Amino acid sequence: MDYLIGYSDIREPYLKHLPEEIRDFIHDPSNEPYLGLAMDIRERTAAVGSTNYKEMKR
Repeated sequence: MDYLIGYSDIREPYLKHLPEEIRDFIHDPSNEPYLGLAMDIRERTAAVGSTNYKEMKR
């Protein structure tokens, strides 16, 4: 948001800490299916973890 309104020159602050080769991989449109798969796996894993945590608290 800061980049869009001119407060920052950093376009993607959340990627800044990653090595350049990883950033290049993320920006390559041909890798979009792999990134989508990784995000799907993350969401499913987080959902299972959340359900298990709630059951453990009972």
